[in-house]
Amino acid sequence: MTILRRTHNDHVPLAPACEDAGIESDASSSKVHSAVPPPPRRLKKRRWSFSTAREEMEDWLLVAACVALVLVCLLWFLGKVLAVLSWLFLPLLDSIVTFVVEHSGRHHQHQHEHLHSQGAEALKETLPLNSAYAIPHAHPAVGDRSLEYAILRQEIDSLFPEDHKRSLLAVQELQVHKHLQVAPTIPVNKNQHNSDQLPKPLYDIYNCPPQPPKGYPFQWKLTDLVENWNPEDTQVPQMIYNGLCVFDYQKDLDTAMTYRNAELPFVVVDDPRIDAAAERWNIPGYMDRMLGDVRHRTTMSETNHFLYAIPPPPGGRAQMRGGRKHRRTAPPGWTEPTEATRMKYSTWLAHANVTDEKSAPDQPHWYYRLIGCGLTGPDGSCDQGSSEYLYDELPFFQPTPGGLYLRDAEKQKGIHCRFGQKGIVADNHFDAGRNTIVVLGGSRRYMLASPDQCPNMALYEKNHPSARHSQVNWSDPMDWENFPQFKQALGNEVVLQAGQALYLPNNWFHHIISLDLNFQCNTRSGRGQEYMQEIWDCGFDEI
Repeated sequence: MTILRRTHNDHVPLAPACEDAGIESDASSSKVHSAVPPPPRRLKKRRWSFSTAREEMEDWLLVAACVALVLVCLLWFLGKVLAVLSWLFLPLLDSIVTFVVEHSGRHHQHQHEHLHSQGAEALKETLPLNSAYAIPHAHPAVGDRSLEYAILRQEIDSLFPEDHKRSLLAVQELQVHKHLQVAPTIPVNKNQHNSDQLPKPLYDIYNCPPQPPKGYPFQWKLTDLVENWNPEDTQVPQMIYNGLCVFDYQKDLDTAMTYRNAELPFVVVDDPRIDAAAERWNIPGYMDRMLGDVRHRTTMSETNHFLYAIPPPPGGRAQMRGGRKHRRTAPPGWTEPTEATRMKYSTWLAHANVTDEKSAPDQPHWYYRLIGCGLTGPDGSCDQGSSEYLYDELPFFQPTPGGLYLRDAEKQKGIHCRFGQKGIVADNHFDAGRNTIVVLGGSRRYMLASPDQCPNMALYEKNHPSARHSQVNWSDPMDWENFPQFKQALGNEVVLQAGQALYLPNNWFHHIISLDLNFQCNTRSGRGQEYMQEIWDCGFDEI
């Protein structure tokens, strides 16, 4: 086969039939077709219709749904990642916050050392705030600033936002003890021979007059109270001897302030802040998380009676208490009545939450204690493992001037909480400071007596390790024979349940019985001169 090679000057002749017509032959059409462009193609216009718009809308909705689904999945995934990261790094972040607070604590501690000299102005000093969550009713000068507590409160507050009606109903369900009241009455004049004469009521404890009536609070013989209801019995009888006025915080606040300023004891109910705290503390699992694994003070007694004592120091050295020297001396053969230790809340709960058989009076009992240092040590230096969150949990005990529960906010000495096992008896004693007591779970019986009953209380002398406490066993009538003056003692009683508070002036006697497992907190706010003479005359001139 011969291959013909063509140069660019060669001319390829058209086929004879096509040359005259000016039409390219098939052989050459591929080379010269571009020289004659084809006619432009006419595009068809797309007609708009409702069906077309609907299809487009469906397409867009499908795309939007897919995008939303992707975003939801992405957010879910990020949430899981953040949860894992927070679980891994929360201890580290909390340590960082604690480090910052501790290094700034010296500055704040120096500020608060001037509290008593500067008066209420010192309460304006602030602690570093935690930006993770603004705890409701937090005080600027006291409280817990840790990240862990802020996260716990944020979680629980979102589930149980402030709602007094709900909290009040929750508290009412916790108040299981119902009883009648022996009314304070004017005794019948026995010299009058009028068979129709009946005792006249002095006052109605649930509707007390604006000014304290003469002889308030009414007192009966303590032996009558004990014979009606022995302290070893935790079952509430039908009738009790309560002589204290019961004030509704939302209706009777002014009257309650009048009684407090007169330094007289009374009970407060229906305080929204107390109800909220009581509701929160009874949420299953909340106390476990709040207290965690911190080991708090715990007192153990081999029986259900707890007699407070300060062991004498070695060598009989004098101890400084309240700015004065106190020399404690133990009698021969004296042994400390209780044992002090520390344990986690869960451990204490396992000891305390036992059957009645294992909680009999002759069995070991356990008393648990939390301390919030507050202005006595904003950095928590007043106690190992201090519970500064108590000032956030119990805002009604914050050192704010003008409140009902702290007569002198500048002289507050922390918040102290004691968790009692059923059947515990804290033996009769008096305290030198004004005291406000609130029960946040369970119930307690308080047997009270005025300081003028001091000569009848058979107290240990002031230098005894258990000074200020009664020697007589109130539960044992046989022991009364050893202390005949006790038979003349007068007093009254009140059953304090969850959500209720008791104001107790300084030097008033109180004998406390835990009717079931309970949470009780109290705070003290200085001392007045009321009732001091009665205590001095009783041999306690240095308290």
